[in-house]
Amino acid sequence: MDVSFEPTVAERTRSVVAAAASLTMTTDTDSQALAGRHSLDRAGEVVLHLPADCETAETITCSGDTSVPTVLEFTDVAPTAVRSRVRARLTLAGALSARPDRGCECVVGVLAPELITLDTLDSVLVVHPGAFAAAETDPLAAYEADLLVHLADAHADLVEGLTRLIPSATLEQAARVLPSAMDRYGITLRLERAQGHTDVRLPFPSRLDDASAAGEYVRAMATGTPLCPHRLQAP
Repeated sequence: MDVSFEPTVAERTRSVVAAAASLTMTTDTDSQALAGRHSLDRAGEVVLHLPADCETAETITCSGDTSVPTVLEFTDVAPTAVRSRVRARLTLAGALSARPDRGCECVVGVLAPELITLDTLDSVLVVHPGAFAAAETDPLAAYEADLLVHLADAHADLVEGLTRLIPSATLEQAARVLPSAMDRYGITLRLERAQGHTDVRLPFPSRLDDASAAGEYVRAMATGTPLCPHRLQAP
């Protein structure tokens, strides 16, 4: 049985990079908003599709061995309409160099992170580049936004069912409850009060390795219905 209840810091960092809707690239002489123009390769390097006419693209392509000190800033935002939607800010720093790609009209740059910090708003955590490269991206990362918005908009009954798993003292004076995060290990509910809020994490009965099963996991928790035995088998 898998006994993990939440992602490691390195796993969370990978997932922020994979799914972030906000990305800013900054060098000493250039700044570009590159949301939706990035990806992660198997080695844990960040691949950027740069506008061909931007200064950084011109710099890294002027010579085959040119690299540029670069900082990438990602913002992790809750997809549902909760207060204080920013969940974390991630900074990756390293040298950006060109990667040949004849099939792309843009300039492809690659950054191997040398310094990684994750600001969770409660603390700032440093992630070792080796741990970042070795970590898995959460299988729900690319689907989390759609899953949470659908749950909040179409299944208020399931959200209410999930609140029954929360101690009554914690729920006291909560004016609104919304799902604010989900990963392979569990779901987080935001309990909003007149003054402030509380986040409550509810672990899944087992680690989820297939995003298509997320709805089944949530429904089982909300209704108290056991999952099919094969869903509970640890990998």
